[in-house]
Amino acid sequence: MCPNVLSRNVAAQQGFTLVEIAIVLVIIGLLLGGVLKGQELIKNAQVKNYKNTVDALATGYFSYLDRYKIQPGDDNMASTRIGPPLTGAHNGNGNGTVDGNWNTTTMTDESILIFRHLYAANLLKGNALATTPAAIKPKGPKGELLGFSSASVVGLVAPVLCYGSDASNVVNVAGELAQLVDITFDDGVPNTGTWRATIPPAHATSPTAYVKTNSYGLCTSI
Repeated sequence: MCPNVLSRNVAAQQGFTLVEIAIVLVIIGLLLGGVLKGQELIKNAQVKNYKNTVDALATGYFSYLDRYKIQPGDDNMASTRIGPPLTGAHNGNGNGTVDGNWNTTTMTDESILIFRHLYAANLLKGNALATTPAAIKPKGPKGELLGFSSASVVGLVAPVLCYGSDASNVVNVAGELAQLVDITFDDGVPNTGTWRATIPPAHATSPTAYVKTNSYGLCTSI
C-alpha cells in the first residue's frame, strides 16, 4: 500500500483530542447547570405563588371586612350591598362566622360563598358564578384548591387558609414544596409555627417531619 494512503487512513481513524473532549465536557456541564438552575427557579416561583395567593385572599378578606363591617361569606346582604351578579341565594346568614369546612364541596356553605362575595366586590380575581369548588376556589401552582376556615385547623388561630384536597379534587401539596414553603416563610417544622402541614384525607393532624415523597394539606393563619 502506498505510504501516503496508509497515512491518511491512520489520520482518519484518530479519535477526539483531549482539548476537544474537554470542550465537550464543559458544554455538557453548562447545559446541565442551566437545567438545574431552571428547575430551581421554577420551584422558587412555585413557593412564592403559594404565599402570594394567600396574601391576595387575605387582603381581599380584610378589605371586605373593613368596607362592609361584616365578613365575606357570612354577609347576609351581599346581593343588596354588591348587587349583580349575586342574588339572594348567594347571601350568608349573618351570624358572625363563616360557616363550613375549608375543604367543603357544598356550594351553599359560607366557606364557598366567601369567594363569590370577594369576586363580586372586585376584591379578588375570579368567577362569582362558578358552580363547582374546583372552579370557584383559588388554586396553588400545582392545582391545589385554597379553602377558608373560620375554625382553627391543626392548632392555627382562625381564620385559616388551607391548600389541599376535597372530594372533588385530589391534589395535595407535594412534600418537597410544602417543606420549601415552610422553610421560606416559617420554621420548616410541619406541626409548629405559622405554616403547618396536614395529613390527608382527614387533614386533622400534622406530621412531625416532612417526607418529600408524601403530599400534604398546607395551612396558615391570616
